[in-house]
Amino acid sequence: MTDVTVRRPRAEDRDALLALYTVSIVDAFEREGVGDETEEINEMIAQKMAQFDADIASGGKARFFLVAETDGRIVGAACHGPCSDLICKLADRDVLEIHEISAVYIHPGFQRRGVMKSLLRGMLHDMQDKGMAQFCLDSGFQIAVSVWAHIFGAPSVAAKDYWGEGFDHCIWFRDIEDVLNSGLWST
Repeated sequence: MTDVTVRRPRAEDRDALLALYTVSIVDAFEREGVGDETEEINEMIAQKMAQFDADIASGGKARFFLVAETDGRIVGAACHGPCSDLICKLADRDVLEIHEISAVYIHPGFQRRGVMKSLLRGMLHDMQDKGMAQFCLDSGFQIAVSVWAHIFGAPSVAAKDYWGEGFDHCIWFRDIEDVLNSGLWST
């Protein structure tokens, strides 16, 4: 397990966050076998940076980011905020009061070291402190789907072949307290 500090980002972290999202998103696309989709990669990076900018501009009210740092280097990030249009479209329930955890990326060199769990714990505690009872998260990246399924079990919604044959888009809805009280944090 990597010694990691989870903290709120500052405006001067923008370049480091851009570097993190660039390397992590390119890696995710390559691992999915679609690394040549440069337009989609650039759009996704721009979307994550727009979310970060919204956090900084609103003091964490529009989006709420946390970054994971080790040895002065940002190695992970995540945020929560209102559900995406895609979740709203695919959800089998009203999502108005539910925040999604999104923009969860860990530098490829720091994956499988507990960084993501540290970020998730910070996200869930912040959401709970703000009076939220549930959260959701989603993914169409099949590698991420398998990670989230390992952590949270079967998805609540699975849009079969949404991204093409064999590429489902999955959404998990979970109670914050249940997740925080689970054995997830002991390993």
